[in-house]
Amino acid sequence: MGLLTIPVKERLNTKVIQAYSPNESDREVLRLLDGASDITLVPGDPLALNHKSSSQFDAIVACIPWGLAAKTPLEVRVGSHTLSVADDYGHLLILASCQHLSEKGIGVFVVPNSFFFASGRSGKARHTLEQLGIRLTAAIELPAGTFQPFTGIPTHIVVLQRTTDETLFAGKYSPDLKHQEALLKNIREGKEGESPSLGRIVPSETFKGYSPIEMEEKLVEQSRRMGLVGYPFREVVTEVNRSAKSQNFEGLLEKPNSVYLPEMATTSATMSQEALPERLKSYYQLVVDPEVADAAFVAKLLNTSFGQLWRDSLRSGTTIPRIGKSQLEASTLYLPPKAAKGLQRQVIDCDQHITRLISELKELGAQLWKRPTAIDKVTSSLRTVNREERFQDWIDTLPFPLASILWVCHAQAGSYREQYERKIHFFEALAEFLAIVHMSAFVSHLSTWSDLKKRFHSAMTTASLSLERATFGTWVVLVEVLSAETRRVLEKEPEWCFELFKTQNRKVLEAVSFKRIVSAVKTANKIRNDWIGHTGAVRDANARAVNEQLIEQISTVRETFGVVWEEYELVLPGSCKMRQGIWDYTVKKVMGSRTPFPSENVELTEGIPLCQHR
Repeated sequence: MGLLTIPVKERLNTKVIQAYSPNESDREVLRLLDGASDITLVPGDPLALNHKSSSQFDAIVACIPWGLAAKTPLEVRVGSHTLSVADDYGHLLILASCQHLSEKGIGVFVVPNSFFFASGRSGKARHTLEQLGIRLTAAIELPAGTFQPFTGIPTHIVVLQRTTDETLFAGKYSPDLKHQEALLKNIREGKEGESPSLGRIVPSETFKGYSPIEMEEKLVEQSRRMGLVGYPFREVVTEVNRSAKSQNFEGLLEKPNSVYLPEMATTSATMSQEALPERLKSYYQLVVDPEVADAAFVAKLLNTSFGQLWRDSLRSGTTIPRIGKSQLEASTLYLPPKAAKGLQRQVIDCDQHITRLISELKELGAQLWKRPTAIDKVTSSLRTVNREERFQDWIDTLPFPLASILWVCHAQAGSYREQYERKIHFFEALAEFLAIVHMSAFVSHLSTWSDLKKRFHSAMTTASLSLERATFGTWVVLVEVLSAETRRVLEKEPEWCFELFKTQNRKVLEAVSFKRIVSAVKTANKIRNDWIGHTGAVRDANARAVNEQLIEQISTVRETFGVVWEEYELVLPGSCKMRQGIWDYTVKKVMGSRTPFPSENVELTEGIPLCQHR
């Protein structure tokens, strides 16, 4: 309604300010507001008004409409030629208005990511701006979900100026004031920051948004920790083939040492088209040079959390992000060093050995129940797997609140009733822990949190539960409602989900919201109600059966989590130093079952808020 005009006027201390709005009512509203007396709001189509105007301005600011189709192309004079530019209405509005910038004028706009992709093509608005000598000089990404509940599409604040410089400053907005001060300082001085969010100078021609820059730096750092090195894509892949967009498409010609990579979904990469989902028709065939890499190693690596991050870094597009062929061919693949080429085969052999062990264990389970009286033979075979030692190792990958309770369950003996009661304590702690993880993510976005509160309050009211007197059942309801929302957001708006949970690791997000985990805590809660809350003496045989049920549910938790918490660690912040917009914390890693906790230094782009939410 023209409300952006007032803070712009106050910050810039302008002599003249003129606003355009298509709605006559906006002018009436603006007249009633403090600070609007010197503002002239002109009602009418902003694009037409800009096109007719001959005025020049030192600053032009707008949050343009997104995805609005323009009725007609815009005629633009470039040198001695008149070009007909067809684009989204908002992009044409940027083009029309920036022609009125003074020589040192500045245009500031909030734009969707399509401004970097589609609008940069020949005959589009951003491409035409460059022909006029007006280029992007800065692009600051706004966190995913900034404009929820209206839209979750990625957006940037962009700056356009008359310049011949072919680079731009890219960074990311943060609500942290110290971060904002450091970011603005770096923009003014045109220098890079300590972290990607505080600024990187990049070629404007290849800029596709801030997120790919941040992901690329994460990939480089993570690959270094994994002992991998970067290879130009074309050095590893000799041929890239794309599935045909046809209803009658029956697949590509199979070629040796090939990897099949889905364009959009997080579906696993495979070495065979037949292993892809039947409905999946959009994928690439990557023919790998056998002198450089083993296709089996590449496919397995692309299905890890590291591989998913690599795939996400290549996806582009606003509505349905997909991996473009040009981005794929310009990318970097990460593999073991050339001197350790044999390592790839060793890793695949080891992975296959693990798979065989899993198969053997399943076979032993089938044999056991096919002939229970042959238990001595099965037990003898089972001794080859050091299960107890591995279980202890797994416990130490969990956050301390969970690991400490599970260690007590594992280490202490007692009656079967005492054993199952300790296991129920673990599941109650697990439900509470997961609920808090989800709550801490969603509470950061008030409009979404308000809707979620209504939903879980309704569910709790139905079950006669409340947060004021939280019980095991309360946490189960919270986990059920919030996990479902996390799954929905991860599927529909993954970038927003990454922002909410502050991680781009899909495997972490899938693990904390997996339906099997919800089922496990619900089962444990029912067992608690049946065998602790509403029962008297329990026969030893019944207690043993209950204990075994809970052991099965712990196995489900182990299968689901694996070692995923090692990539999403729980830390306790200690002392902190501020350095050029970076928060340098000394933290304690609150992981595993033992104390004291080890300390380490971590660098964060935002301060850790020490506050409580109600």
